[in-house]
Amino acid sequence: MKDEDVKDRLKNTTQDALDLGAFGAPIILAVVDGRKEWVFGSDRFPIFADLIGEKWEGPVPGVTSKL
Repeated sequence: MKDEDVKDRLKNTTQDALDLGAFGAPIILAVVDGRKEWVFGSDRFPIFADLIGEKWEGPVPGVTSKL
């Protein structure tokens, strides 16, 4: 974290996200049919999958939680 290249990369990446309109984390920017779609929060993966026409099956398909 003391490396200036690492610091500069973080600053540039953060600025790129702000320039695109990012407003928090976790966030995904998907471009679907030329439209920018922001998906934000802990429920982002099922929503993102729906946007791109896929079925979300969880982090490990076929495995169910015992919690």
